[in-house]
Amino acid sequence: MPYVPKQPGWNITTFLAGYAAGRAGGGPDAVGTAARRAGELAARWAAEDDHRPNSAETPGGAR
Repeated sequence: MPYVPKQPGWNITTFLAGYAAGRAGGGPDAVGTAARRAGELAARWAAEDDHRPNSAETPGGAR
């Protein structure tokens, strides 16, 4: 059985945070800052999604 991570987006998010920090000329601190920002955005988007009506409850399935 293949490994399926609980949070499948974490590995690409970590890669992109490191890539963005490196492209900007930053070091390890910049990677940490980028990863924190990505985590904050993900938490904000999840909270916003929690407040949206379920597509099954919305006429036409629109969100």
